[in-house]
Amino acid sequence: MPAYLTQLTRTVAILSLFLFGIHAVADAQSVKGKVNDAVTGEPLVGANVLIRETHRQLFVELDGSFHLKDLKPGTYTIVVTYTGYTVKEQTVHITSTGSQTISFQLMSSAKSLEEASVITDKRENGARRLEKNAAQLVNVVSARAIELSPDVSVGNVIQRISGVSVQRSSSGDGRYAIIRGLDNRYNYTSIGGVILPSPDPTQRSVPLDMFPAEMVQRVEIVKSLTPDMEANAIGGATNLVMKEGSDKFTLTTDLSLGGSSVFTKRSFSGTSRAGIDFQSPTEKYGTDYPAKTSDIPVSPLNFHKVQDPVNLLAGVTISDRVLKGKLGYTLGTGYIREYRGGNTLYYLQLGVNNNPPNSPIFTQSEHRQYSFLQSRLGVQGKVSYDFSANHSVDVYGLFLQLDNNQHSHYDVSPFAPGEIDYYDRFVFDRKNMTHVALNGHDKFSNRFSTEWTLSYADAKSTTPNQLDLFTYKEVTYYPTYSPLYVNNLPSVWQHSDDRDKSAYLNLSYLPAKNITLTAGGLYRQKDRSSYYNDYTEISTTGDANHPLQVYTTIDNAKFVFLNPYGDTTNENNYTANEKVSAGYLEAKVLFAQKLQVIAGVRVENTNQNYTSMISTALIGKTGSFTYTDVLPGMHLRYSLTDKQNLRLSYFASISRPNLYDLIPSSTNTDLTSLYTTSGNYNLKHSTADNIDFRYDNFFSSTDYIMVGLFYKQITNPIEYATFTLDGSSVTQNNNTGIRYGPTNPGSNATNYGFELVASKFVGKFGLSGNYSYTHSTITTLKQLSGETNGYPSVSFVDQTRPLQGQADHIGNLSLLFKDTRSGWDAQLSFVYTGKRIAIVSPFYGLDIWQRASEQLDLAITKRFNRHFSAFVKATNLLNSNLYQDIYHANGLIKYQGGLEGQTNPNRILIQRDAYGQTLLAGVKYKW
Repeated sequence: MPAYLTQLTRTVAILSLFLFGIHAVADAQSVKGKVNDAVTGEPLVGANVLIRETHRQLFVELDGSFHLKDLKPGTYTIVVTYTGYTVKEQTVHITSTGSQTISFQLMSSAKSLEEASVITDKRENGARRLEKNAAQLVNVVSARAIELSPDVSVGNVIQRISGVSVQRSSSGDGRYAIIRGLDNRYNYTSIGGVILPSPDPTQRSVPLDMFPAEMVQRVEIVKSLTPDMEANAIGGATNLVMKEGSDKFTLTTDLSLGGSSVFTKRSFSGTSRAGIDFQSPTEKYGTDYPAKTSDIPVSPLNFHKVQDPVNLLAGVTISDRVLKGKLGYTLGTGYIREYRGGNTLYYLQLGVNNNPPNSPIFTQSEHRQYSFLQSRLGVQGKVSYDFSANHSVDVYGLFLQLDNNQHSHYDVSPFAPGEIDYYDRFVFDRKNMTHVALNGHDKFSNRFSTEWTLSYADAKSTTPNQLDLFTYKEVTYYPTYSPLYVNNLPSVWQHSDDRDKSAYLNLSYLPAKNITLTAGGLYRQKDRSSYYNDYTEISTTGDANHPLQVYTTIDNAKFVFLNPYGDTTNENNYTANEKVSAGYLEAKVLFAQKLQVIAGVRVENTNQNYTSMISTALIGKTGSFTYTDVLPGMHLRYSLTDKQNLRLSYFASISRPNLYDLIPSSTNTDLTSLYTTSGNYNLKHSTADNIDFRYDNFFSSTDYIMVGLFYKQITNPIEYATFTLDGSSVTQNNNTGIRYGPTNPGSNATNYGFELVASKFVGKFGLSGNYSYTHSTITTLKQLSGETNGYPSVSFVDQTRPLQGQADHIGNLSLLFKDTRSGWDAQLSFVYTGKRIAIVSPFYGLDIWQRASEQLDLAITKRFNRHFSAFVKATNLLNSNLYQDIYHANGLIKYQGGLEGQTNPNRILIQRDAYGQTLLAGVKYKW
């Protein structure tokens, strides 16, 4: 966007302060009142209040209230109307002083809802009713809340939910949910209760930034599992309910444009995908084929600049019900094209020193510039048919595609005079997901009913011809001038496929009025494959007088192969499968219309197998694992009133290892270069006992409070630590062949905390928020370096720390302004995430921590009529950065002239990420 973007963002922020300013009202002769649903007690937001004698009218506010001011003494008839409800009126007598208070309780009529604003408010009410009546502990973000939020992907929506933080992608988008301090390996993502596969070849988590928020009806974070739910979630489950149809023809469209402030200070650096090859030379010609330099297209390394790139978001949803209401359909699509950027300062740790003991070693800093062109496409459709009131079937289909076209540029500078390196990476990454589900609902009698689902889902990831160009300047030998020289050119091809075939069956029987018995199960077969191949080309020398090759353009650079046959025999090449079969029994009993008890047991059997491409001489080329878990659960809900609940629950759950975690590898990383990082074929699955208590009071759909406590005891937690490949303990005398990677530490893990969710609205203004405190502990084995009798020594000691990703404090606070009559909506949202471990180090006390972070976002909507509205969405108004540190004495401060960002003597800055602000402006049309 142009340079006015930053100024416009400031203007929007100032406007928000005006909207949320003090709204003074003066009481004279007046009538105050409330309008509620006669059955549910929910406020009927937007209901019309009319004084028949004067023809004055207004609309009911968010808390269900209205205020008729400046009335002359006399008798008036107050008429209240609300689409879908019967009309109600009252007569009031106004005297010369004081005010009156009245209330209206409206009964629902058989008429269909017509006003779009009414429909969205109904959906918001439904989200609160779901939280109130659900058997599980669940937090819900409704379609209305998503529409009014500044978020464009589901990955960013979830950060506003109690007890949830996000693990961000390199572009700054929220990608994976961290629920109650437990990272993505302890959670799962589902659509309508059906778990989805992952396009990531190294894990089972679904990247939530693939989902345009426009396509989602609501997001549910389920924190306690009943026996009828899949048990592979110790932290919780993210369940997406996609957009559903309407009982009459509905068309919704939206279009918005925007940009990022990162590109007001520099250009977007992009490249074309044209010419890249989706297959490596080995795939095309066979493993015996020696690649030629012409087989590695280098045209993507011809980068070009884009000034003021513009983001585009669009969506269309159509739904209707035809054939006398028997056939319903919903078709929708969402498209997001975003230019995202980031500027990063990074200090690379090369190892540890023994003097002073256990001190991290740094020799260089890196300035990185990222340019991402991300294109998200989502297409979904649902067709349902009611054979009768008791029998129906529906089929749902979803296709998602996320393309990420990335250019990363690194300037690598040594602390002392020497070679300066430059690094340019081109990555084109495509992630796809296809999901088809056939669902049946049959009620055979008043006592017996069934639900069943057949599902097929396929998640793919393709990274064709990732190119890394290394160049450098020899400033040691040419202090005043050095040309740019060519170093090497690695290239990588990688793709993976994860396919799930699933069948679910649930049987329900009502032996008595207040008793429901359910039984059922599932069977799922997961087939996963991963392909990886890399080549390295090195620079050819120049002539006899110029032994180094000077770099001019990538098209003129000359290379020869270091490995013309590539490398297809490492651990990234594997096939694996997982078979899960489960059955459950569950009883739901309601005592005296007050106490609901849900008790049952779930049994899950897991069989995991893999075959890797590592050498047959190595242990762990293949693996097979089978285990069965018996998982009881009990959930109590006591209704103090029709609006208040006390909840207490216990459930057992598991976390299966990612298939990739089981495969022994031979990959070195920068952080752990002293050790080989590896999968672990001795890895066990985790089990947990979970206890929850919560009090909730739903005064209305806008005024509510939920207060809860939770405790988790995790057996065989999976954490990164040092281990021996054969499973024996690492000791001072047994420290050969050590690996670093996922393992089961000797100790169990504990995780407990407190959660608070509250919301209060007065007139046009509202305040809502949530806060969670989480504390976890785990003890893992670390290396401790030092000296013994003047010689370097290494010992292995236990370190107790929080779980990776767990933040002690997480908070959200939102200020809301809503004027139904004028059509203005505004939401100012603040997100706080406390410090947490971002990367677990193999070295004692050298874990990398992400500092506490804040983010302020704003969304403003103006509805002109029931069809047309306009909106503005701005994120990161405070232009907050993300920081990562090692909490250790900072030896980098000593460098003369100072190193950028190294100002605190008690912590070492490892990484600083600046993503800037984003702004979107658009229109929405509903018909």
